[in-house]
Amino acid sequence: MNSRVVAALRRVFITADLYRCSYFCLPSVAVPYETHQSDEGAHYDPPPLRLDPIRVKRFRTSWALHERWFQNGRQNPEQYTWPVPGTRAAAFDGQVAYYVYRDATAEFVMRLDGFGAVLDALTALVADLSHTHGHALERLLEVAAPQDATFHRQWQNLFEVSNEWDGLSHADVSLYARKYEVEWPLCVLVHLKDLLANGRYDDSLARFRDRAGRLKKGQMVEYLKSWPPTSRAIGILVEEAFSPRLRNAIGHNGYELRDGRFRSLDGEVDEGADQVLKRMNSLTAIQNALVWLVARRTHPLSGLRASGVLAVGWGRETIGGAPRLEVLQLAAFRARDIDAEWASRVDITVMAEHICTRIGDAPPVDGGLSAELRVLLRHAAERGSIAVDVVGVVPCLHCDNEQHVVHQQGPDRYCEVDYVQRPMVPFTVSDSTSP
Repeated sequence: MNSRVVAALRRVFITADLYRCSYFCLPSVAVPYETHQSDEGAHYDPPPLRLDPIRVKRFRTSWALHERWFQNGRQNPEQYTWPVPGTRAAAFDGQVAYYVYRDATAEFVMRLDGFGAVLDALTALVADLSHTHGHALERLLEVAAPQDATFHRQWQNLFEVSNEWDGLSHADVSLYARKYEVEWPLCVLVHLKDLLANGRYDDSLARFRDRAGRLKKGQMVEYLKSWPPTSRAIGILVEEAFSPRLRNAIGHNGYELRDGRFRSLDGEVDEGADQVLKRMNSLTAIQNALVWLVARRTHPLSGLRASGVLAVGWGRETIGGAPRLEVLQLAAFRARDIDAEWASRVDITVMAEHICTRIGDAPPVDGGLSAELRVLLRHAAERGSIAVDVVGVVPCLHCDNEQHVVHQQGPDRYCEVDYVQRPMVPFTVSDSTSP
């Protein structure tokens, strides 16, 4: 049967004093909030949450290993352990769902690394251009997409950056020079800035080419340092990422590494290991941000509202004992249907000691069938309807002593980030055990 096998969760549902999480209080990391009532109505006080550095490090490492596996041919997929939480569930829902979750995970990691401002600036820039120069923007992104595929092939040779270098090596600085030579990100940024300033852009980029037709990347970098205030984060990151003097010293073998510092032989560059590492991470971030941007605009999103369901949990209301169903859904998909309209009905099939739960258009979920759950299903069937909570979750990276709602799914932990209470939806139970 084409269904995901998970252990059914038993939840005790409560109606008050419940901590939930806000997806937007920290950069793409769950933060709980408590609801308070005042004369003006409900408002939220997000208390500070501390991330667990060990969990953050483990998550970043697993993501890097997964990307390396993915970009280098996905060998032995039947033996692959899917180290990044949520990727197996997304892959189960199809290729498009997997790519959408992959992009969301890239955004998640970039925000953990402090590069959220450039993502927000690019998103706002594209939103503005969609209103003012929508046709030209769509044409630009259509042209950029094939080059994006070329960039991915180049990227396969470059994905070796780490946030934990132990000093500088010649291999490290050589990697920076090689990443610097990838032209696609600079071209896309120049086109976007031209479109913002003039309402048009030049495909050929003739003004940035020498007589042989080669792009003069140093001039492009200078042009991209200056942006309007709303897009200033882009210019800051470009200036941090692209250092023509550093690249030229490396490319012409005109440097030395001594006492943990990079020094060019002509005396123009003198930077410590931390600064070179920061440039490397900034360069990686701006390249990844543009891939993320193009992917978000080009991936079809229809049919994904019900994707990324991890598990279902059954329980009862504290008052009245009415059955309730809770659905855990990856937040990258939960955000695509604010009202969770996809969860329009619940159909249960009983098979001996197991049940198959079908919720709207989501893939079916299998779980064990206990005596207690049989009673709950019978009560829900007698009512003919059930209340459903759809909960968005992200991988949990917080310290254990922080107050937030966490679900354990196998080896992975997930924080609740938002939820919606659906009104009563139709509920049916059929028993396929009988001959």
